[in-house]
Amino acid sequence: AFVNVQQESADNQADEAEAIFGLWGLGFNTPGASVVNDNIQQAFGAKVTDGQSVLANIFQQNPKSNDFLAISLSRLNDTAGTADGSIEIGQLDQKYTAVSKSPVLEQSPPNSGAWTVPMDALKVGGQKIAWPSTVQGTLAGSNIISLDTGTTNVLMPTAQVDAIYSAIPGAVLTTDNFVPNVQFSESHAVWVVPCTAQVAVAATFGGVDFPIHPLDLADMTIVTAPDGKTNFTVCIGAFTDIGTPDQISGGRFDALFGDSFLRNSYTVLDFGTQGNVPNTAPFVQMLPTTDATASLTDFTSVRQGLLKTMPTELTPVDLVKVMNGSERVPSSSSSSGSGGSGQKKNDAVGSRTRSGIVPAALMIAIAGISVMSI
Repeated sequence: AFVNVQQESADNQADEAEAIFGLWGLGFNTPGASVVNDNIQQAFGAKVTDGQSVLANIFQQNPKSNDFLAISLSRLNDTAGTADGSIEIGQLDQKYTAVSKSPVLEQSPPNSGAWTVPMDALKVGGQKIAWPSTVQGTLAGSNIISLDTGTTNVLMPTAQVDAIYSAIPGAVLTTDNFVPNVQFSESHAVWVVPCTAQVAVAATFGGVDFPIHPLDLADMTIVTAPDGKTNFTVCIGAFTDIGTPDQISGGRFDALFGDSFLRNSYTVLDFGTQGNVPNTAPFVQMLPTTDATASLTDFTSVRQGLLKTMPTELTPVDLVKVMNGSERVPSSSSSSGSGGSGQKKNDAVGSRTRSGIVPAALMIAIAGISVMSI
């Protein structure tokens, strides 16, 4: 079948400019998941499979295999052009086979249509932060988290976002929209943080702590001052406002954990089927891949190296004042912070900030057959 596309959205055109020509969904093959599949089954019967997803077809062609995905997302350290990640279908990456012994996190609520699982705690500086769940039936002290590889950052309620970034010395919250948010957010709230400041953040699933690399907590980008000619380096919180529960999830989950979290875990998504035939309830198993201590050293090295090659970094307080016009643009010689000239130049890091990460080399292994795609 062929479709003659007469007009493309701005988002699609932007994706194509970055050599992205499609989106491969990794979700469930359930009613409502695909308009194409729903329409075909409505026209020709519920048992017709012509419109089902690529993933469902792969599972159906391997009826003796358990239907699961195993995903590893890598970090680009803000400077590399490409980095290897992997998706295995029906098998595990040999580096991470220990994931098979990880706690089983069953889909919750059942039949949610998404990879929603219970989280025991979100810890900042080693302490669990307060976070009452809005999902009915959730155990006291737990939250329901949707794991989504198609989301570049982490979206959660304002109070929990603030609990993280307010713990960073020197961080400033601005809500006046003069500092652009790098990631999607339901509000104009932006946390501006010192680019080399650190805070220990970890999510706990099944009693296991998953430290989040400091590089995943803030996006490094370049902004242009109101004078239109002076650039400054700025680091902006990657965890943003999800809005009210009904705005994003319809009350099905408390937060959306995308790549900013998933880069810190080897994640197995088991559909609970065998050859598309239901077997057990869908579940998730995860293995931590970030060392809390080593990540601090890595973070310092990466950020200090980048700041030497980028425009001046102002303190968050000064940056916000400059951007909202309450303070004059300082000359490069008098600007605080580290970095190079504040004069406008090509933005090597900022050019990646539309999605939060740049295209990466991805190894896809399907039933023992590996395909490398860029």
